[in-house]
Amino acid sequence: MEEQKRSFTVYGSNVNFKGGRYISLTPSSAAKKAASRIFREYPRKSVVVLTLRETTSGSNHDNFSYKATKVNLKEPVVVTIGSKKIEYTFKIEIKAVEVEKSHHTSVKKSKGGIAPVSHDLSPVAHAPVAHAPVVNASNDKKQPAMKGGGGSCNNNYCTI
Repeated sequence: MEEQKRSFTVYGSNVNFKGGRYISLTPSSAAKKAASRIFREYPRKSVVVLTLRETTSGSNHDNFSYKATKVNLKEPVVVTIGSKKIEYTFKIEIKAVEVEKSHHTSVKKSKGGIAPVSHDLSPVAHAPVAHAPVVNASNDKKQPAMKGGGGSCNNNYCTI
């Protein structure tokens, strides 16, 4: 039985690169493709840490983290495909790494589907807002935010 190809996207990296769609049999081969694109866009970089998220329909949408290293070749390798010559000046080495859990993007399930909670791969201190003032739409009075209350919040102010 032939293995099914899977799809992946870059969910985060240490160079703030996100996105793309990479089709491969394994996450590591998708990481190589993604790293190749990142190294083309950031030619001065030689090491990149990236997290891929599986986007295959019906999958668990797991995250896979890798450290990609660009290794320059001593002699360029020239490959001819049809009438086109392609010159490879570097190769990419991939190694699976464990990124701290607080640096991954976590996902919360809500009534409306899946709502991503944004965290990037760089360490950031997240300070929760203890009591955001609430603005009552009818009389514009500021009130402390209530747990589980309705309304919407904007710029540390909430409306009921």
